[in-house]
Amino acid sequence: MSETLDGHGNREEPAVELEGNHPTSEDLDLGMVRPPPEQELEDMSMEELEAMKTQLDQELHIANLKRQILQTRAQLRGAPAHENQDTGTPDSSAHGEKRPRTDTIPAEKRPSRFKMKDPYSGKSLTELETFIGRAESWFGRYPEWYSQYPHHKVGEASDNLSSKQFLNFNMYRKEKEPEPITWEDFKAHLRRLFHDPELLRIAATRDHNDARQLEGQSVWEFARYLRTLEDQMDMQYSEEQRMKLLMVKVLRPIQDESQKYPEKPRTYEGTVQFLQKLEDAMPERQKTRNSRRRDGHGSSGNEYRAAPNHRRAGARPPMDKRGKDDQFPRRDEAAAGRSSGGNPKGKERGKPKGDRTGSTCNYCGKVGHWERECYKKGFDEARKASEPSKN
Repeated sequence: MSETLDGHGNREEPAVELEGNHPTSEDLDLGMVRPPPEQELEDMSMEELEAMKTQLDQELHIANLKRQILQTRAQLRGAPAHENQDTGTPDSSAHGEKRPRTDTIPAEKRPSRFKMKDPYSGKSLTELETFIGRAESWFGRYPEWYSQYPHHKVGEASDNLSSKQFLNFNMYRKEKEPEPITWEDFKAHLRRLFHDPELLRIAATRDHNDARQLEGQSVWEFARYLRTLEDQMDMQYSEEQRMKLLMVKVLRPIQDESQKYPEKPRTYEGTVQFLQKLEDAMPERQKTRNSRRRDGHGSSGNEYRAAPNHRRAGARPPMDKRGKDDQFPRRDEAAAGRSSGGNPKGKERGKPKGDRTGSTCNYCGKVGHWERECYKKGFDEARKASEPSKN
């Protein structure tokens, strides 16, 4: 075989021609394009060189697009982009099996997330076991999915917790970091809130500090909620402390109204009755409470978080606890003014509604208010109601 010499007497290497001057798949993956041999470039006209340059630019653009596609696929699989290029680096699967990702399972095989109509609030042990049972029943419908992705159990179940329960769980999760929380850990945490007295005392103390009377809640309902928390707390307040705490935790308008009276009841029960009577005499409070209860809100706020099995705070107290003077009268009775013996509408005839300038109290004899609004009568009744407790 004869050798080909160039113009300088050196041996010329045979040129390897590419069909149509198109880059191979390797060249495209690496973003490289091989130009034609130098001798051919010298023999080409300017028009041919321009056409070739345009073609090479297009092919280089295609190669760059392919590289970007490979990098995107690598990111979706969680592997470095260079591991998916033909650079001689072994595929990530050769180093061991990775945890499967959600992206690798077709969307039609993924179940919808576990979702309950009402969030779990921890009101009773029955609610807890029902919540756990429904969650495990849902997980049992899709055993392959939740066995492959067990962390989804805790994530989906925690999305169904109330605000208070989620805060407790979040504190527990931070305590266990960096160790992951399993489904068994999650169940044990919720059950421990019921069976661990120390946790109950801590939660009750925190709730008592944060408690404030709600708009749709009466003074009596709020006082009973505080009493439920106090029964669960490690520290017991004195009667004077309970009176002061109740005074500062009721709604601001009731606090302001109570400041108008220099004399205050000296017992806790008397304070509850005193504040309740003030609230009953405030038309705006009656209007707000009635409207919220008609809308279905009622007093379904803080009192439902107090204890697992206490009765609904909106229920009326039994007759033996209300006393013979009915220290918490029905609103319709108070409005009718039956205790004062007045007319059914509770106002003097011929006087416009709300006009008290000419009214005289049948109890204390003072002008400017009615008997059912008389503070002296309310104070005397509260003192009488508290006398048996002193014996």
